[in-house]
Amino acid sequence: MATRRGAAMEERPVVGVLVTDAELELERDFMVGIAEAADAEDVSLVYFVGGSLHRALEIDPGEPMTRSVYDLAVSRRLDGVIISSPMGYLVPGDVLQRFCERYAPLPIVTGALDLEGVAGGYAPQVLTDSFAGMRQAITHLIEVHGRRRIAFIQGPADQPEAQARYRAYEVALADHGIAVDERLVVRGDFLRPSGVAAVQELLRRAVHIDAVAAANDETAAGAFDVLVAKGLAVPGDVALVGFDDAAVGRHLPVPLTTVRQSFRSIGYRALETLMTLIRGGGVPQTLALPAELIVRRSCGCMPGEVERAGVHGIGRGAGRLAGAGIPAGVKSRDLALENVSMVLRTALVKDLTMGTEGFLEALEVRLRESFRRREPLGRWHDHLSALRRELVPSLETTRDVEQAEDLLHQARVLISEAAERLQVAVAEEREQLAGTLRGFASTTAGLMTLDDLPAPMADTFPRLGIHRAYVALVDDGAGSDAGAPGSPTADAGPAMQARLALAYADGVAGLPGVMTIGTTGATDVYSASDFLPDRIYPSQERFTWVAYPLELRDRWFGFLLLEIDVREPSIPRRVAEAVSSILFRAALLRDVEEARERAEASLAEITRTRAISDRLQQAPDVEAVLRIALEELSEVLQAPVAVARLGTREQLLAMADRNRRQADPVGDSVAAEGPQDER
Repeated sequence: MATRRGAAMEERPVVGVLVTDAELELERDFMVGIAEAADAEDVSLVYFVGGSLHRALEIDPGEPMTRSVYDLAVSRRLDGVIISSPMGYLVPGDVLQRFCERYAPLPIVTGALDLEGVAGGYAPQVLTDSFAGMRQAITHLIEVHGRRRIAFIQGPADQPEAQARYRAYEVALADHGIAVDERLVVRGDFLRPSGVAAVQELLRRAVHIDAVAAANDETAAGAFDVLVAKGLAVPGDVALVGFDDAAVGRHLPVPLTTVRQSFRSIGYRALETLMTLIRGGGVPQTLALPAELIVRRSCGCMPGEVERAGVHGIGRGAGRLAGAGIPAGVKSRDLALENVSMVLRTALVKDLTMGTEGFLEALEVRLRESFRRREPLGRWHDHLSALRRELVPSLETTRDVEQAEDLLHQARVLISEAAERLQVAVAEEREQLAGTLRGFASTTAGLMTLDDLPAPMADTFPRLGIHRAYVALVDDGAGSDAGAPGSPTADAGPAMQARLALAYADGVAGLPGVMTIGTTGATDVYSASDFLPDRIYPSQERFTWVAYPLELRDRWFGFLLLEIDVREPSIPRRVAEAVSSILFRAALLRDVEEARERAEASLAEITRTRAISDRLQQAPDVEAVLRIALEELSEVLQAPVAVARLGTREQLLAMADRNRRQADPVGDSVAAEGPQDER
């Protein structure tokens, strides 16, 4: 496999990142973390968003190793590859291993994928300590809430993190002298429907349960749906915990107690680890990041933010949890205490002791910065809670306490107002973005060729934050079935040829012959794994690209490269859908035109055949028939055929009889024997 010269060259490193779905919350956070680390490391990125390998297996069980865009990552332009954990969901380990070996000997780092032994080496994995996190959650159910009939919904059998979480369940039960009841264990697959099916199975078994622990939040959400539908109160009748701290759990009617794993942090550390490998350093096989128990209502506790608002402790749930025999290093951390802003503390003390008015102003400055970055503002309540616990008990006079409480209350109002404004602003931005994308889709809906696309691109892309865009077609852009996933064309990898059909940069779009990127020239045909032709590849610039497949139904046309902020994952998909629709319509037009040409050719042939038939029927003798035949032969051969005098009808018949006997001597001898027998 062709490889780059590596990071030692004057060019900055380029890292490829394989993700299945940029709109999946965990993958989006993973991508953002990688982007933040790339900023710090001065690294260029190419995200390959190619869909699940599991889906590829369903499409073509005989060829599960390709998803078109992933083939581009086998590239001489890359210095290393990062592979996200959903790539391995529901995919047999040997299939995943073979898939990832395509990218060796490039350095490979994965997010929670065990790829030891890839191409004779190893692929370090960065993950959350799933074992410690789930053990903490089960321990919390037992020690804080007294639950002992705890059902467990497993994840996929061949998924290492799912296995670790189940082992944690077994160990936590054993720590408290509780035997594992196999009737309380049900297999799931990390998807919400499996949580539904699991609880339905538990109810069918008619076993008593007082809590359900799910291997992830999606499964827990499915479990919640069934429990509520069956009239069981959560957490009154059945406590519920999950794993991930995904949005689906936070937004349940009863917010889900869960174990937080920061995919943003995993992405950040994954790129740091990869850069260490690229530079020749050593890294551990597994880097496990700490997990954090997030207490909400579904287990029976008050939310952590409410608990931490008290002055004399962090609440009944966490208070009973503290020191309760949890293994070292897995206790829930009070992040607010660890991250209290000294600026706010100093300003508050000055206000209380010197009568200044700097605390609220200092808070507003930091709220505005968080607002600008579109960061969640809830953490600021934790800051205030920490300040209150620290300062209020030490105040000597009632007046000081009242003044402090007033300031802290005013601060909470400021935070709440800022959070409300942020929610409105984000909603407006989302609606504006959706409107812009709808407009782009509407504008391009009637286009039948890429020639008409530059104007909509130049009008819309600046508003979408797209700095550059490239449309590359494979298999001459015809969109034939030969380019479909699993086909020989798609499997061709680095040998696959692409044609740069359209480019956009800095508000200007056009076909290669008129584009303003680099040197103008003729249509570019190049190796698809090079991403772009050498003449316009930005070797001296830092970039962040998203590579998205251009495909519709059973046709794969090529790929789209967008230089864009990965925090808006819906943009590449919607743009790719619009471009794919144009290509699909163009392909249909070509299909119709080719069908029309074939029909016209068939009609012409039928007409010609009928004319010949009419001439033959009107021929007065054999000689005329032969002359017609020779004339038609001359036309077919597109060359004159000499026609000599053929002789009389009797001579022609005699010649035909001789030719027949020469062609079938056996039949002729049999025919000759018949009369002899009669004699």
